[in-house]
Amino acid sequence: MKMKPVNGRPVLAAILTLSLFLISTGPAFAAESGNSSDWTFDGAIYMWGAQMSMTTPGGQSVDLPFYQILDDLEFAFMGIFGARNDKWSILTDVIYLDLKQDVNNDRNFAGGQTRNVTGEVNMKSWIVTPTVGYAIHNSDAARVEIVGGARYLDLEAGATVNFDGEQVFDNSTSQGYWDGVIGLRAAVYLDEHWFLPMYADVGWGDSDSTWQAYAGVGYKFSSFNLVAGYRYLDYNFDDNTMLSELVSKGVFGGITFSF
Repeated sequence: MKMKPVNGRPVLAAILTLSLFLISTGPAFAAESGNSSDWTFDGAIYMWGAQMSMTTPGGQSVDLPFYQILDDLEFAFMGIFGARNDKWSILTDVIYLDLKQDVNNDRNFAGGQTRNVTGEVNMKSWIVTPTVGYAIHNSDAARVEIVGGARYLDLEAGATVNFDGEQVFDNSTSQGYWDGVIGLRAAVYLDEHWFLPMYADVGWGDSDSTWQAYAGVGYKFSSFNLVAGYRYLDYNFDDNTMLSELVSKGVFGGITFSF
């Protein structure tokens, strides 16, 4: 069952609850204070094994499980780039997806005719989320940041159909959406190696609403971190767009380098 926030209130309530919980957490172990005045930089590459659910304004639903997305995948990139200086942070999350499905089969039509039907359906999408964060709590036990920024979604879809090698349909459409987002980013440090990353945001703008949340577990090595978890992203649109709702959800895993 899908969670559909009303005016984003469930997500805002979750952000507030998580913030109050983490701020009340006391120091658990001796570690780096994170209060250096020097900038540190991070780069992460990850894989989000998401399934996608799309609903059109007419009510038609299309569900793409991850194995089908992987089978139709032409190219994908998922990465995070960021910098931090004491209480301030700047992060940009980038997702690019290029999917294509080929069609080639024989169809029987009225009158006993058999015609060869070929074509392709393709979809390209960008999801880019730049944010600026400010730490309202930063200790050896946890770091909690209020974040603000934007999320850009670009969708491009097209389809071609040929009958016996003759093109009978060729159409494509694209739409871009800018939304302002506010949220909370947090990490709870269990010891010198294990930590729990969490994030949630909600936004409005060109879309009716958008929100996302993830939670996971990470392990810190000397020169990099490994992180795995679960992520949920939801978009709701008005009836004048190519979609009325877009949901991506699933597990993710990645590696982060600091320099």
